[in-house]
Amino acid sequence: MGNGERIKFWWDHWVDNCSLGDLLSLQSTPLSNPNCTVNAFINDDRTWKIQALRQVIHDEHVVQKVLGIPLPVSAIEDSIRWSFSGSGNFTSNQPRG
Repeated sequence: MGNGERIKFWWDHWVDNCSLGDLLSLQSTPLSNPNCTVNAFINDDRTWKIQALRQVIHDEHVVQKVLGIPLPVSAIEDSIRWSFSGSGNFTSNQPRG
């Protein structure tokens, strides 16, 4: 997570390695702003907009999952990271022939 400008709030996999749409079973639910990005829910001081989150996510357990995601101190760009390694980089060990 960086500034949240490139992460689709409802449809990208950014909470528990899945989308909010999947967590909340929203596949057939019409949303007022289906293409909003995560940065719409981040304050200028790099904190979560808690009331805004609670207005659109009606499951407090999921709100708490979002609030548990740390935000960087500065508004760096979003990047894709591999969550299953210590460095965040994807590597592949290929057998030597």
